[in-house]
Amino acid sequence: MLTFEAAINHSVNSDIQSMQELLDLLLQEEAALLVDKLDDIEQLTPVKTDIIDKLQKSNESRMLNFSNLNSSVSFPDWIENHHNQSLAKAWTELMALASKAKEINSTNSLLLNQLAIRNQRYLSFLKGDNQEEVLYGRNGLNSYKSTGHTIKG
Repeated sequence: MLTFEAAINHSVNSDIQSMQELLDLLLQEEAALLVDKLDDIEQLTPVKTDIIDKLQKSNESRMLNFSNLNSSVSFPDWIENHHNQSLAKAWTELMALASKAKEINSTNSLLLNQLAIRNQRYLSFLKGDNQEEVLYGRNGLNSYKSTGHTIKG
């Protein structure tokens, strides 16, 4: 049976691997967004969701085990003051990877929003919407009052 410290170390190192996988997926997602390959994004989404679920479950388990210590300090403070250099280094690496993933995810969100706005404009154009009467819909995107043109193909 692993000691508490060994279990935490194993958990953090496992999460580093998962976070690196997530970063790779986010970079693939970013590349797909830049070239407008939405099919690729659809394939990445369930894999990304699985990794995020795995990370969340690992963190919940780690925090549950930590709460059983009845420590008076927070988990990051405990790691910093525990004098285990390899664990502290692994935790710092995990937090750096998480920060980078947050940045890339934010960039991807902005790219996705720009694609949604562009697609909304294309749809409005195809529907023959009057560009002068701009309204904001419930979803926060521009919506236009349509004149109802029919497209025949």
